[in-house]
Amino acid sequence: MSLILTTANIKENSNNTKLVSNFPSGGYTFKNDMIAVLSIYQYFSIFNITSDYGNNSFSYAWFDGIEYTITIPDGYHEISDLNSYFQSIMITNTHYMTNSAGQFIYFLEFVINTSRYAVQINSYPLDTISQTLNNYSLPAGATWVVPETSTQSQFNINTTGFGEVLGYEVGSYPTTQSEGSSSISFLSSKAPQITPYSFM
Repeated sequence: MSLILTTANIKENSNNTKLVSNFPSGGYTFKNDMIAVLSIYQYFSIFNITSDYGNNSFSYAWFDGIEYTITIPDGYHEISDLNSYFQSIMITNTHYMTNSAGQFIYFLEFVINTSRYAVQINSYPLDTISQTLNNYSLPAGATWVVPETSTQSQFNINTTGFGEVLGYEVGSYPTTQSEGSSSISFLSSKAPQITPYSFM
């Protein structure tokens, strides 16, 4: 015999935590029987990134020195989702390059560093020499030019709300766009809070 409980079985209380099933009278006699849970499906649909939380925007400064603001659509987003959305905006803005295999090369990203329980921001430098050495090409429609001297693009955390999501203080990473010819990585200074609410 299978017993299926749905939202129709919720017995209303302050937390909607009680499910009740009424058995038909005279239909079955329970004696030395056991009940086991075979499977549970619970769907999670509470947004974690919204304008109401003030955690839905950040910006970046590209090699052209212009700051571009990104507003994330309200929704439930993991760190990888946020980075993918960031890359989609950079594609729209032609802020990437391609290599000889046609792969897209991004010069800013943020990724999960599981061993450090942190979000890692990576900034990669660019100049005309590294462009030639790596056989990088500008995408069609790009209006920016490759800098002659090594330049970093910056990831800007403009609000404490988005800073909490990634575990960073408000600021620019790196602090300037001329911090050397090597890639630069940063780690969260506090635990990332991908969900800004509590169920307690």
